[in-house]
Amino acid sequence: MRRAAEADPALLAQVFNLAWQVYDQNIQQVVGAIGSTPLARAQLTLVLVGRKQLDDALAVWSSLSVEERHLHPAAGEILIRALYEQGQHKRALQVLGQQGVTGVTAEKMANGGFESDIGPAGTQLFQWQVAGLPAGAGVAIDSRTAHAGQRSLRVSFNAPSQIDFNSLSQLVVVEPSTRYRLTFFARSEELKSAATLYTAVLDGSAGGVALGGSAPVASGTRDWQPATIEFTTGPRTQSVLVRLARAGCADGVCPIFGKIWYDDFDLQRAAGSAH
Repeated sequence: MRRAAEADPALLAQVFNLAWQVYDQNIQQVVGAIGSTPLARAQLTLVLVGRKQLDDALAVWSSLSVEERHLHPAAGEILIRALYEQGQHKRALQVLGQQGVTGVTAEKMANGGFESDIGPAGTQLFQWQVAGLPAGAGVAIDSRTAHAGQRSLRVSFNAPSQIDFNSLSQLVVVEPSTRYRLTFFARSEELKSAATLYTAVLDGSAGGVALGGSAPVASGTRDWQPATIEFTTGPRTQSVLVRLARAGCADGVCPIFGKIWYDDFDLQRAAGSAH
């Protein structure tokens, strides 16, 4: 059956499933039985991801050389997505780096100055994500206004009735029990609302516990203003979610009009104890 699968890769998945039963889920014996070619191991990675055995999938994938991984990128991408969705963000970032993706690093904001475009939601992990944009709100890269560099992010509002906004975020891999400082700049133009935007830092786990937040952007027209958020990660924290969100309205209904620009998000370890 192994020789048949080597002759016709479409049979690999079926052979893996049979070997998985025969060898009682022993990875080394399964690999030995079905063959250790790069294609076989890439396919086995996919089978293990499908079975939600991510530790074994990562071990098999890591046994491939850099050149072999580049020959089978789809298996790596599926493994990254599975790790990410299961909250294993540090491992997902490691595999992403093995895939040759640049500009994404642990403990750093990616594209903090918005000099690169923001891709469709869900396509650029560990980078800015725009999702669930409500009617009356817009998000765009602005090449005419910047605090530094050539571009910034513009959020515009034209909402005569109540809208919620938590559409822009970025997940960043961090270390547990560590103190960090997030800095950025914001400016506004004819911003009118009793509830504007603030920047929140949440634990990247499923619970999303709030770790820190900025003051809301002041209404009116203001030039670039600096903002700082200091926070400490928990003992099990793998990542944090940096999110732009709208503050709550005291009366539950408040319109919002105007524009806010953001630029130069930067994350650094802060001095002092994390305890």
